[in-house]
Amino acid sequence: MSTLVAVLTNGRKDCLTQMMPTLANVTFPHDSTFAIFDDSGDPEYRAWLQKTYSGTLFRFVGDEARGYNAAMRLIWQVAEGFDHVFMVEDDFLFKKPVNLQEMADGLRHFPEVAQFVLLRQPWFGNEVAVGGLLPALEAMGNPLWRGSAWIEHRATWSTNPTLFRGGDWVKEHPWPIGEGSEYRFGQELFSSEPRTVCAYWGDGTEYVEHIGERKGFGY
Repeated sequence: MSTLVAVLTNGRKDCLTQMMPTLANVTFPHDSTFAIFDDSGDPEYRAWLQKTYSGTLFRFVGDEARGYNAAMRLIWQVAEGFDHVFMVEDDFLFKKPVNLQEMADGLRHFPEVAQFVLLRQPWFGNEVAVGGLLPALEAMGNPLWRGSAWIEHRATWSTNPTLFRGGDWVKEHPWPIGEGSEYRFGQELFSSEPRTVCAYWGDGTEYVEHIGERKGFGY
C-alpha cells in the first residue's frame, strides 16, 4: 500500500524548520514517498528547500503564489497515484508518537471513515472558551461518536494533519474551486454520502500543536 506524505508550505521557513524534526514521532509505512508542495512562488525559498531537503520530491504550485485551492488541487492530482495520503501543513508540531500504518489499517477495514485527523490544541476563541476543539464541535450541535480507537463525527473535513485515501477516492471527490473550499468539501461529502464520517484518531488526546498564523490566500 503506497503512501504519499504531502508537506504543504508557502514560505514559512520558521514554521517548517520547527515542524520537520518532529516527524520523528510519526512511524511511516515502508512504502512512503515524501513530497514538499510549495506555493510560495519565491525562487530563494525554493532553492533553500531543495538544498535543505535534498532527496525529497518537490512539487511547485506555480511561478508565483497561486493560493490554497491551487495547492490542494495539485496535491489531489499527485494523490491519484497513491493508495493513501498523509497531508501536513508546515505549522504543526507532532507532540506524541503516532503510527500511520495503524491508521491506514483503520481506513481499510472501515470504508465509511473518510479520514483520520490528529487532534490539535484549542486555537480559535470558541475552542479556547470551552476547553478544546472537540467540546467546541459539540457546543455547535455536532454529535461525536466515541469508539475505542477514534472519535467519529460529521461536522467538517479537516486539513489539520490527516490520513485519507488516494487513488480512485480523490478522483471521485475533486477539491472544490473558490472560497471556503475546505468547509465546502466536507459538506458536499456528507451530503452525497449519508453514511460517511470523518474521525479524530485516538481517545481525544492532542497529538499536534498548531504554531502558525495563516499566511496564504484562497482558502
